Amino acid sequence: MIEEEEKIAITHKYCIRFGKIAVQKGYVSEEKLIEAMKSQLEDDLHGRKHRLIGKVLIDLKYMDASQVEDVLNEIFKQ
Repeated sequence: MIEEEEKIAITHKYCIRFGKIAVQKGYVSEEKLIEAMKSQLEDDLHGRKHRLIGKVLIDLKYMDASQVEDVLNEIFKQ
């Protein structure tokens, strides 16, 4: 299981690329990505459990699991 600090490090490493790819693929608009990133930051600032950006986008119903998986595959392919 991934520890909380590891999740945060992964987020910082992949979040920007994840969002950029998700927008490029047309899965999410820039505005919705920014909203999701704000939600993620608010969670962190208020001591709530950290969520990876893909999870936030799924929770907000801006992307589905197959779209998140496609973006992750693209990231790890690079």
